[in-house]
Amino acid sequence: YDKAGNTEDSRDQTFILDTSAPSSQIDQASLTGYKNTNSFSIPTTQSDSASGVAKLHLYFRKDGGIFTEFGNYTVGNVNFTGTGDGEYEFYTRAEDNVGNFEGDISGDTDIRIATTIVDTVNPPAVVITAYNDSGKATVLTNDTWYNHSLPYFEWLTITDDRSGLDQYYYYFGQDNAAILTDTLDKTITDFTPDALTTLSPNGNYYFKIKALDVAGNFSATTTFIYKYDTTAPEFIGSPLVSPQFINADGANSVTFTVHATDAGSGIASITGDLTNIGGGSAVSFTYTSGDEYKLIVTPPGTVTEGTKDVNFTATDNLGNEAFMVLVEVKIDKTAPSAMITNVLPTTIIAGETLNLSYTASDTGGSGVNYVELYTWHGSGSYAKYDGNYTGGSIAFPTTG
Repeated sequence: YDKAGNTEDSRDQTFILDTSAPSSQIDQASLTGYKNTNSFSIPTTQSDSASGVAKLHLYFRKDGGIFTEFGNYTVGNVNFTGTGDGEYEFYTRAEDNVGNFEGDISGDTDIRIATTIVDTVNPPAVVITAYNDSGKATVLTNDTWYNHSLPYFEWLTITDDRSGLDQYYYYFGQDNAAILTDTLDKTITDFTPDALTTLSPNGNYYFKIKALDVAGNFSATTTFIYKYDTTAPEFIGSPLVSPQFINADGANSVTFTVHATDAGSGIASITGDLTNIGGGSAVSFTYTSGDEYKLIVTPPGTVTEGTKDVNFTATDNLGNEAFMVLVEVKIDKTAPSAMITNVLPTTIIAGETLNLSYTASDTGGSGVNYVELYTWHGSGSYAKYDGNYTGGSIAFPTTG
């Protein structure tokens, strides 16, 4: 009202009186159990019926320590980062837009404390012991050749000090890069694969295993390499026998050359059964280079004439054997014979050439190699003339 009597129109002013504290809580279900990371999201809900929630204060403590404010946030989820493994407890206090605070932990029994356990430590690696079979008579060595059809793998139960063991992941097969997808219960401490047979592919088999704890941490993968070999070595091509014929007088030798490979455990030995040519039953070859092996034998003079069979055996390091049979060695102990067949004149003029015809034969089997001509001229001994002959005739010039 002014002094002249004028009156202002009335105006209304409305305000809300807010003296009530807001409320908030953490979604405990999202934190129940274990986390395998120090950083994770904490879902929250909050409400205020009057001025509305302005901020959310998050408090935490680790392993029963003192609650500390982590920070204050606008409404929504809180991204939390801890300080290492352990048990974490959380609560929130909401603050509304006029400064009302939700009760703190000491004065408000309705506040819900949410709990989770952080475990970022991987379980220890599984330690494998392998045996020839479940009887465990023979301990196997990693990355070594064997021919056992039922290898047996055993390990001690894994101890995980925080969240505890959940289960095992494993693989058995020939793919070293395979992803482990098959699982074993945490109470199991052994594994036997399906039986290997002589038809199973030879080569490397990999038993891989890793442990998973309840928090989701994996141990390092442990691998045992089981090398399987039931395949015999392989002879390549035909053996070489040099020379083809020998006279077996106790001074002449024959050389056998063979080629052999073994894709598995490797060749341990190659032997020859030389009984038929006066040698032993298992005489060893000498490795030369590549896939070549040689054996040099000198048959004794007591060996009889004829074609003799020699057998070879290749053995790998697991005892698998390959055989090569009926390699022939030909023994010729009979001397050849030769004779001049044309009639020679009783007299000849000095300087003329005698054309000598001859025949030669050999019943020992190796065949005539060459013929030598020996002459006598009035005195002294017979002497060899010129070279070696093979053509059936010799032109001999007289000298007087």
